[in-house]
Parts: sequence; C-alpha cells; structure tokens
Amino acid sequence: MLPVDNAYGEWPRSGEIDIMEARGNDESYSKQGINYVRGSLNWGPLSWLNAVYKTYGYWYMRRGSYAETFHTYSLEWTEDFIRIYVDSRLHHLMEMKIKNSFWNYGDFPAVVQNGTDSIALTNPWVNGTNAAPFDQSTFFFPFPLPSSTLMLIIEFYRVLFDSEYGCGRHEWVVPGWCW
Repeated sequence: MLPVDNAYGEWPRSGEIDIMEARGNDESYSKQGINYVRGSLNWGPLSWLNAVYKTYGYWYMRRGSYAETFHTYSLEWTEDFIRIYVDSRLHHLMEMKIKNSFWNYGDFPAVVQNGTDSIALTNPWVNGTNAAPFDQSTFFFPFPLPSSTLMLIIEFYRVLFDSEYGCGRHEWVVPGWCW
C-alpha cells in the first residue's frame, strides 16, 4: 500500500506496506517458491538506501503451496505497531513494534557516496511521528485510523479460467468490496 500523498518525498521516503508478496516459482526454487509468502515495509532516505531488509518477514508452508487454496492476508496497523500475518495471528510474517523513530532504527550514515558526489543525509521524517513514514493515509485507509486497531483482510486472488479465450483471468476477492 502506497500513501495517497508523498508527504516525505518520493519512494521509499514516504513508505510502502506490502501485505503479501509471493513468487510463482516451484517449491524447489532456492529463493522462496510458491510455498513462501512475505510481508514487508519499504522505507529509507534514498531509493538505493531502502531499509526493507530490517522490516520484512515470511511464512513457510511445509507441505503444499500457497497456490493450492485461498488464504487470508491481514494487516494490523497502529501508531505503536505494524503486524502482518497469513490465515492466523500464529502465522505472522512480520511484527514491528514502533518504539523509536524509523530514522533511528535505520541507523543511516551521515554521508553517502553516489559516484563522485557526497550526499549529506537528513531525516526526511523529522516532522512526523515515530511511525513516520507509516503515519499517512493510504489509498485504502485514512490515517490516523478511526479506531485503535485497524485490520485489513484480503483474500488471495483466484485465477478464473476463461473457456472462450483459453486463458486465466486474475480476480482479487476482498470481502465486502468490489471495484
């Protein structure tokens, strides 16, 4: 989920929440196939200083794959934490307790090199909350949230076979919504 406005600048400065990411590779693929799903937060002061490696997680299905049936992907998001999980809270992909600012958590250097240019880094979230850049409205939800906890449940898309054209058509199944 991307923010409605890039209040802190271009990606990834204004953040991105990935509730579910998956690859279509076979289970034997060494870099996570269809038996893995991931959740992540993308954030950083520059596109090539994305700190997603500090805020991601995955869940592994030991027998079978995530392509075999429907699954529920959930997001709980407050100013104090962000939690992403699949099917049950017991199967959490990522849980981030927000105790300090993301700038401090990122431990970014004061100066970086881009070729021959030196770039002094400044905190793009200095005027935000500790949850910045994840303190903005997204295309799905307003921020601050209307209640203390917000849960987004998205059921995985299904592939519909179109017999007339002989091809698959993807459809998102989101309870109570249609677009």
